[in-house]
Amino acid sequence: MSFAVDNLSTDKCILLNKKILKIAGLYPISLIKYAIFLFCSLLLVIPEVVRICKYPHDLEVILETSSVLLTMILTIFKFTLWIFQRKTQNLIGFLFNSYWDVIVSLKEVQCIYDHALIAKKLTLSYTCFIMNAVIVFYFIPIRHIFLNKLSELTMNNNHHYNISIHFPFAASYPQFCYESPYFQFVYFSQIISTSICALITLGVDTIIATAIFYACGHFSCLQKKLEKLNFRFNVNTKLINYIKHHKIALRFSEQIEETFNSIILLQVLASSLIICLVGFQVNSRMSQSDKLMEYLSYLLMALFQLILFCWPGDKLIKYSSIISNAIYSTNWYESKEPVKIEIITLIHRAQKPCFLTAGKFQQMSLESFNTILSTSLSYFMLLKHFDSDET
Repeated sequence: MSFAVDNLSTDKCILLNKKILKIAGLYPISLIKYAIFLFCSLLLVIPEVVRICKYPHDLEVILETSSVLLTMILTIFKFTLWIFQRKTQNLIGFLFNSYWDVIVSLKEVQCIYDHALIAKKLTLSYTCFIMNAVIVFYFIPIRHIFLNKLSELTMNNNHHYNISIHFPFAASYPQFCYESPYFQFVYFSQIISTSICALITLGVDTIIATAIFYACGHFSCLQKKLEKLNFRFNVNTKLINYIKHHKIALRFSEQIEETFNSIILLQVLASSLIICLVGFQVNSRMSQSDKLMEYLSYLLMALFQLILFCWPGDKLIKYSSIISNAIYSTNWYESKEPVKIEIITLIHRAQKPCFLTAGKFQQMSLESFNTILSTSLSYFMLLKHFDSDET
């Protein structure tokens, strides 16, 4: 079964990414939306910082507040880096438009379509994880208020019943904010700020993974075409086209690395801490079903977020290395001398795989996923040690 790579088919696979980027103000860039995001973020970040400062020696308060605070600060840095890097817009524009013109003439579009579907499924899965996490945080406090109100109605009217009021995310506000109508305003402000944060995180993370999978699709397509090439006949024109395609795929992969390595570094550093902090909350809230549900959904989202960078990075290393193997499996040695030189150059370049790094320090792969989890576990054990000392 074959697929035509035209605007319709590419839009079908990448439509969700485009919509998320546009709504979030990431592509095309909207400075107004960036300013709105900063303002809304501060409505939550400042009360969370105040809470930590208010209880500097309470480890439980610090850990409960820090996980969300770290996520908010990470998203602010992500959006800021995205906004002020001109090459980001160029790369995304090339991905959405010109990159597809390269593949039209080759007709080996099944590989592109397969990788596009993987990217689409990843985007949908990550969307579900994020939505699940934020919805759980948003509605559990409402459930508490509803149950408390219901209990109050069933009690004797002479009996005083104290209703416990909670916001979705732990933070410190002035006392009047816990009374109507200020309570509703603060509650809504937390929903708005974290929803925008979730949207930006979703847009940035998924478009990086999507770009990598499309690059893998191009390398896979080249492998198929080279394996079918018979070097006994005149292959100059075809080979030159394939070499040009290979250079474009290499350059695009290198641009992904150059553009996003700083964002990925921030993500790796933050993920180690977030997974540790949220994992600690899951471990300490086993007897509290609502809190356990909140932090378990958060932990699943954080783990999937890390996989979103490591697994595509692993695939990029693999697929960018398969070109030389594809040529070795053919009769390239029977080609004419001028063509041989081009082939040897292609093989030599293909032996150096493309990769994604965290700030040029660490290659992103499944191995690095295990390394980051090990680091998080080390932090977790250290926190448990401090917690046991306090108790």
